[in-house]
Amino acid sequence: MNELHDFLVLHYIQGEEEPYRYDFTADFLRWALLPPGYYSDWHIAVRESATGELVGFIAGVPLRIRIRPKHVAILQTCAISFLCVHQKYRGQHLAPVLMSEISRRAQLRDVHQRFYTTGTTLPRVISMTQYHHRCLNFAQLNRIGYVAPPDGQTLEEAIASHRVPESTSIPGLREMRVDDVPAVTRLWADFSNRYSSAAVLSEQETRHYLLSPWRSREEGRSVFAYVVEAQDDSHDITDFISFYALRTVALETPNDPSQLRRVLDGANLYYYASTSTGSDKELKARLTALVSDMLVIAQREKLDGLNCLSVMDNCLFCAQYGHMKFETGAGLLKWYLENYRVHPLAGRDATADAPPGRGLGVLII
Repeated sequence: MNELHDFLVLHYIQGEEEPYRYDFTADFLRWALLPPGYYSDWHIAVRESATGELVGFIAGVPLRIRIRPKHVAILQTCAISFLCVHQKYRGQHLAPVLMSEISRRAQLRDVHQRFYTTGTTLPRVISMTQYHHRCLNFAQLNRIGYVAPPDGQTLEEAIASHRVPESTSIPGLREMRVDDVPAVTRLWADFSNRYSSAAVLSEQETRHYLLSPWRSREEGRSVFAYVVEAQDDSHDITDFISFYALRTVALETPNDPSQLRRVLDGANLYYYASTSTGSDKELKARLTALVSDMLVIAQREKLDGLNCLSVMDNCLFCAQYGHMKFETGAGLLKWYLENYRVHPLAGRDATADAPPGRGLGVLII
């Protein structure tokens, strides 16, 4: 994993002209690539024959998804991620070779659908999603050139306007425990029926994707999950919400000549569910409260911002210039499901059967 970490830091997504690099730790890669039931032969590396240097990599993990209508059989898919080619070997068609090889290996296991996302526009896009960002440490994000104060605001005013409370507000909010796994799995199964497509998670997968063996980011913790326990005799789990932490390294800090701190530690909103689904107004209020508390926790974990995509019900609370202070990013993420005919799924844009976001109840790390 350490060799893969070093390779991805230098070559994943970005070209030489890009100002940022993702820093996937070895523990993060274990979490992302080794879920229950993973296949080691779906982790494919290409090496230079003379030196043994890693020049290409692609990973696939098993992912079960339900696609509309709700009674359709669950699809067994190969979710593809971390496709990366050494910068010196780009233009030599190595990426299509890697995609073909992982497809071949998946088919050997009777898995015929590949599910993946990319910023590149390819044939048969099933959805497009938008990034949204909420600054927490505005001073650091400004230091590395990621954000600038809005027109008419000084840096100090921008910092003040992005402050969050020091404590959470929802009664019964606590960290998720192992004994919560069955309830959280059931809650997600019920809640995710509102989406045109959704991840189908077993209890083992819920435990893997939402619970970390580590207590802190310093130890290697990547994912943070919280539940809301009813404050009555039932002690039912009424909500859960999660995010994962990912570090980005800036090659330069244009607003800090000292170059002392060049990292952006981001929180990425992950799976959530709630029983407050009587109306969009009710769910919006509940998600706003849950995400507001995640901002508090993310700041407590010394994370610099919270990112999310226009999936699930995120569009209810992340409207640009709303009181949650999310801003719309420039990038678009395209979604693909190969070897399966499906009408477009609502992401950034609504479809005939779903409002924005609700076509996608699934996330690919």
